[in-house]
Amino acid sequence: NQEITKLKSRHNLQDKKIVLYAPSFRKDKSFYDGLVFNVEKLLSALKERFGEEYVFCYRLHPNDQNIKVMFDNPKYVDLTKEADSQLILAASDIVISDYSSMSLDFALTGRLALNYAPDYDKYVNTDRKLYLDVKTCGIPFAETFDTLINNIKTFDEQEYSIGLEKLYGY
Repeated sequence: NQEITKLKSRHNLQDKKIVLYAPSFRKDKSFYDGLVFNVEKLLSALKERFGEEYVFCYRLHPNDQNIKVMFDNPKYVDLTKEADSQLILAASDIVISDYSSMSLDFALTGRLALNYAPDYDKYVNTDRKLYLDVKTCGIPFAETFDTLINNIKTFDEQEYSIGLEKLYGY
């Protein structure tokens, strides 16, 4: 696809495996201050489990795009200003989100989506209600970063496929 090629070229991602972190919008911006997310540990776990090098990309919600986040590192790629989230998903190999429909859209492709929601209780009790329980929807769920890493290291494709079949009813 030419649009994917252009996107990857703009960000020097040609021939690279992409892991995308795309958190949902939050009313409480302090979420980012307390976020536990060790990118190097994540990339190491992905290499250990899947045998390939990944580039870490992130896309904040458009309403959060001016927040300074801990991912401000030349090795990491900020895709927040890219307008087309579906194009970003198409270019990605793995997506990590939380409550966003991006993980659901991505999982439709059968590729690995992961949900990481360290503020689950606070979010569902004070921010907004969920249409779908991200804890049990079939996409691997983690409330702690260590659990996210464990979900990667112990990822089982067959179990994931069964979870997606239940989620999408196919």
